[in-house]
Amino acid sequence: MSPLQVFCAASGYTIAPSRRAGYTIAPSRRDFLKRASTAAVVLVPGSAFASPEAVGVCKNGAKNCEQGKLKPPNAMKKSDMAAAVEKVLASYPQSGLEKSDQGGNKFVTNDLSSSGYCKMEFYSGIGKFAKFFNGGKPFVDDLEILVRDDGVDFFSSSRVGDSDFGVNAARMAYIKKELGW
Repeated sequence: MSPLQVFCAASGYTIAPSRRAGYTIAPSRRDFLKRASTAAVVLVPGSAFASPEAVGVCKNGAKNCEQGKLKPPNAMKKSDMAAAVEKVLASYPQSGLEKSDQGGNKFVTNDLSSSGYCKMEFYSGIGKFAKFFNGGKPFVDDLEILVRDDGVDFFSSSRVGDSDFGVNAARMAYIKKELGW
């Protein structure tokens, strides 16, 4: 069966237009899209929604990015590491650290307790600096965490700019300090 035939079978959509009262009616776009979205859910494999197997990687020479691995001083179960990381991230101050992350933060994805993965957004540069350089909007940094059996991989990066003025390094130093690792 071709992919189109599989789609049609899954969605109940026919390629041929229907005949009513002696004339041909072309299928509507609304009907097609409604059925297509239903079929897409049926056809997408479960692994497409799985958490990533790795966090992002900093480009060579990048000055707006931090990556690495945190390891507890003593052996810990993966579930205990994930719980410790989640506790620290949830308690990260919404008011930020000194002059960074003053716009707050939020979890975008939090699967720490199941797959060990989470992604957060941190907002910096509120006030005159942001108004001048970023059209009044805060700068957004991304943090990815992946808990593995042997430690915690992290990737913290600014979305724009060549330099983050040490914000990502300060964020990771705070998290490491709070974890006690």
